[in-house]
Amino acid sequence: MIDNENMSIKKSRAPSPVTLPEHQCVLPLMGVLYRKVGAERLLDTTRLYVERITKGIFALPQNFNLPSSPRRLRVAFLSADFKDHPVAKRMQHVYSNIDRSRVHAFAFSLNKGDNSEWRIQAENGIETFLDVVGIFERAGEAAVAQEIANSNIDVLVNLAGHTRGNDMVTRICAYRPAPSQLMHLGYAGSMGGSLVNQHITDCVTSPVDYRAHYDEGLFYMPGSFFVNDYPFTYKDLADHFVTRSMKSELLQFGGIPRADEASVLFSCFNQMYKVDPGIFSRWMNILRRLPNAAMWMIRIHTTEPEKQFKAAAQAQGVDFSRFFMRQGYSEDQHLRVKSAADLFLDTPSYNAHSTGTDALWAGVPILTLPEEKMGSRVAAGLLRAVGLPELSMRNEQDYEDVAVFLGNHPDVLAKIKHKLAKIKKNSLLFNLRRWIADEIRGMRMSVEASWNGLGNAVSFKGSMQRHPHIVISSTAYKQENA
Repeated sequence: MIDNENMSIKKSRAPSPVTLPEHQCVLPLMGVLYRKVGAERLLDTTRLYVERITKGIFALPQNFNLPSSPRRLRVAFLSADFKDHPVAKRMQHVYSNIDRSRVHAFAFSLNKGDNSEWRIQAENGIETFLDVVGIFERAGEAAVAQEIANSNIDVLVNLAGHTRGNDMVTRICAYRPAPSQLMHLGYAGSMGGSLVNQHITDCVTSPVDYRAHYDEGLFYMPGSFFVNDYPFTYKDLADHFVTRSMKSELLQFGGIPRADEASVLFSCFNQMYKVDPGIFSRWMNILRRLPNAAMWMIRIHTTEPEKQFKAAAQAQGVDFSRFFMRQGYSEDQHLRVKSAADLFLDTPSYNAHSTGTDALWAGVPILTLPEEKMGSRVAAGLLRAVGLPELSMRNEQDYEDVAVFLGNHPDVLAKIKHKLAKIKKNSLLFNLRRWIADEIRGMRMSVEASWNGLGNAVSFKGSMQRHPHIVISSTAYKQENA
């Protein structure tokens, strides 16, 4: 539970198979972001947190120039995660595919180089890559904000949000160094207050009916907001479909040959802290109703969660030998190995994001249950963008019943997997060049809106929401490229 007054986390009374890790998002938000807590509670907690860490910060004097159509749009990416990090991996081919005739891309990096391939990709792919660690260490966030303002940036993209080690990014955004400031990818929830003009999202992840859960405006991408570069990074899996003999070989290679004996091999490759007691109980119901089914999960960092899962499973009458817990696989192997799974069972309280796109590109369908918060709706957005919206369930009972139905009808599940293999590479979800073109189109709209008096600040009480929503036409790209 969250003590809003003291901004500290107290232990929840509700039992949970695993405890939360000391990473991912900032500590005061951890207990509300990953648990079954309403979106309003998350927004209230976020506002308090932002108000505290940005106290005393005022916007820089504004001397912005409205970009004329012929001038290149100046777009900057701000983060402390230009390194071996999930966001850097998702974005690595975005930078190199930006049209330099229309956009001058900048990076303001708040982390030192780690010599990883993802850092090198960013340095080589971004037209102007600026390491501002020295400026930050000498003079603080205000000096970095001034450096951004001096670069005449039109659009500043916050890639970090309220994640651990990125409070300085939040404070830099509070200085408002650019006319349009956007949140993208790093954090699934409202930034709170007036830190950004819009949050890049999509109509399933952030439905219009849920706009009150955000202080910023919503920037609707035609497909999913969750960008990926799999057609470049894992192009060998574009036409990948797992046959029966291939499945046996992959499970052997993955170190779980006995899993091949299961009538259906469910999987959940999310980190284990996303599993709440309610969905774990549903999984136990599914396994009891399908006595020959098995569950495949990934072990990350420690075996402690397995002990808690084992105790919880045994308490609900399920033999834990039906769970296959394996250490994570290497970067170049993990998608191919995981393609041996039959169906990915998502965690509703906080969905598969990167792991969801992993599964879909590998050809593994996802069964999800969208809830209220942004982080609990991402997988539904992925399914819509790839062309499988029918796998988004309405309630927990439907989730359980459909999983059991597919387990009892392997022919139906095989048809879904065939469909996914056929449609994925031409879907909105995996069309990177279109995704970039749509994003740039929306960025220019956001800048123009800020200069039309529509980008004013929002109060912490949420009563003055003046940031406009941006909606990217699904036909504009086709018309431009006809």
